[in-house]
Amino acid sequence: MLDPGAVRTYAQAVEAMGYDFIHGGEHVLGVDTTNRPDWTGPYDVHNVWREPFALHGFLAGCTSRLTLGTSVLVLPLRQTALVAKQAAEVDVLSNGRFRL
Repeated sequence: MLDPGAVRTYAQAVEAMGYDFIHGGEHVLGVDTTNRPDWTGPYDVHNVWREPFALHGFLAGCTSRLTLGTSVLVLPLRQTALVAKQAAEVDVLSNGRFRL
């Protein structure tokens, strides 16, 4: 889902249905099939993945009870101290609802 309104509606509906946890994954770049015509994987440049910490910060503001977390985070592409700071900020801003 690319539309922020759709993301908000989805998260709020999940929370209203009584679910406790929502998570999102990460793919930094998709494969350009122009350069890899043999690609058979499920994700390519047409699939958009939200940046996990921005997404969970947004979800924290849209919900009040859901625990938030990452299912995939490509740590080797990130600075360790920055990941720690971002995760801590999302956790604080969500009142302790973020899991890394």
